[in-house]
Amino acid sequence: MVFGGPSVPSMEVKVNRYRKYSYRIQEPGTERYSAQSPALCVICYIMKKTFILLFLVTLIGCTKTNVPDGFPKLVSVTLTLTQDGMPLSGAIVSLAGDSQFSVGGVTDDKGNVILYTHGQHKGAPLGKFKVRIAKTESDSAPPEPLPGTPEHDAWMKEMEKRPPPKTYTLVEKQYTQAETTPLELDVTGPLTQTLNVGKVVKEVL
Repeated sequence: MVFGGPSVPSMEVKVNRYRKYSYRIQEPGTERYSAQSPALCVICYIMKKTFILLFLVTLIGCTKTNVPDGFPKLVSVTLTLTQDGMPLSGAIVSLAGDSQFSVGGVTDDKGNVILYTHGQHKGAPLGKFKVRIAKTESDSAPPEPLPGTPEHDAWMKEMEKRPPPKTYTLVEKQYTQAETTPLELDVTGPLTQTLNVGKVVKEVL
């Protein structure tokens, strides 16, 4: 016995030779849902549909780009920085252009960086940009001994004789300023690009 129609889900009731009933929901063009009671059969059908709906809602939510109102369109930008042919790690990358939004990132051990806008929204706005690169290093002082000990007194006297610690740039200074950097990006869509940051240097700032 079948309840339903050709265009809507229908329930089929069968009786086997032991006079036991079985129930089955058949959706047009799709799979069947079987059970030993009509209530259980309906429950299985509803649970399957609910799971599919939740999955689709989750998928849509995960693929949506959550950016605040007023943000421009952001596209994926991945850069690789090299210096004398070697990956430049630990370098701070920032874009300078007409956009009012700050865009940048820090290179990993392989010299790769994925740019983010305002530090949390993946991607960069469309447009033309100058690329600034910064990487610095400072003189390190000897470790400070435990205060109140003769070693600490000697350390203090040595520190008084030392000149102020110096900070060095590890990239040529021209790359650190928007007005002088030769590096440019024209972001018209998703972009992957390699940029060469000159030679290895260690210049006092």
